[in-house]
Amino acid sequence: MQRFMDTLNWCDLRDLGFIGPKFTWLYNMFDGTQIQERLDRALATVDWLIKFPSAKLFHKSSSVSDHCPHVLQLIIWIWDDKWLPNSSSYKVNSPKSSNPSVSLVSDLIDVDNKRQNTNLLQQLFLPFEADYIGGIPLSMRLPKDKLIWIETTIRLFTVTSAYKIALDLSTVKEAVSLSNGDSLWLF
Repeated sequence: MQRFMDTLNWCDLRDLGFIGPKFTWLYNMFDGTQIQERLDRALATVDWLIKFPSAKLFHKSSSVSDHCPHVLQLIIWIWDDKWLPNSSSYKVNSPKSSNPSVSLVSDLIDVDNKRQNTNLLQQLFLPFEADYIGGIPLSMRLPKDKLIWIETTIRLFTVTSAYKIALDLSTVKEAVSLSNGDSLWLF
């Protein structure tokens, strides 16, 4: 375990912590005793933690597996979090809205029409920010968040299983051009 901790320090990674059950794995022995361990961790760089300060990792319970599924929740607050890539501070410069129903970045999306709510953007933001935010590409599918667990037959996440995921994702369906000239690949 010390070598693992030394590696985390060398890579400058931090454990996100968690909310939920303390242990992520349970093994029932033949004699009735149980082995419980926290096998999984979510790690991030300090820069990532600064960018997503409201990120939370949840350990969920499972009745069908001896391993707990995990959910990483990224709640991005419009005026408090750093989410605008074109600004030197990465934060919104417009004055904070007094409308309590609009506080998250997800509140800016018109789900029915699958695009940003341009009227709301114009009401909330300075013109240059409304234009910039309105130009951020969204997936036309607006996929729902979902829990994905890819495991091997021995219930471990390995380099090989990650390679299999990468191969499965290698079939690209669509590419969207970003304002900086890069491409965002949709799978």
